[in-house]
Amino acid sequence: MSTYFSDAVTRSLKPLFEKYGLSCVRSDEQIVRFENSSVWVAVHYDSGRSGELGVEIGQIGAEDAVPPFSLEEVLRCVGVLEARSIEKLATGDERQMSDTMDLLAGLLRTHAEPFLSGDGAMYAKVQSHRWKEGSEYAIATVLKRAREKAHEAWTSGDYWGVVRAFGEVEAHLSPAESKRLEYCRKRAVRG
Repeated sequence: MSTYFSDAVTRSLKPLFEKYGLSCVRSDEQIVRFENSSVWVAVHYDSGRSGELGVEIGQIGAEDAVPPFSLEEVLRCVGVLEARSIEKLATGDERQMSDTMDLLAGLLRTHAEPFLSGDGAMYAKVQSHRWKEGSEYAIATVLKRAREKAHEAWTSGDYWGVVRAFGEVEAHLSPAESKRLEYCRKRAVRG
């Protein structure tokens, strides 16, 4: 069994985690987990297939504890522009693993220390951000389908079809789409 993953995690992240009283409670070729009385951090590695890495941060024992977050979610919440670039972070060899762990340590040190210290307000902020992103995604998905239906109806001259497709998402339409909807309403009534 190779230990380069757990060795790299320990070398790069343990000093930061010890600052917050986090100690290693599990270490193997796929996960290294640190905990204190209020916070846990798990670094995951898909050693068998993709080589993907991930970091999760969660609360322990808080009455209002929220579900754990990925480091990517934390970074998006605090406005780090390159947050999405770590979503599918992968590595395949020891040197890459070491460099990647150093990168993760830097990101955690710079942007996630309030989470490591158990700041409940920051956990609530990420939870709120997660809900906001989920709502935006749901709206975008419904809007995409409505646009597809409206396009099909428009190209076939089905004004009522455009009205049906856009009517349910009217509040989210662009100005041009709103004008098209209004035009189709007038044509459908005459029609």
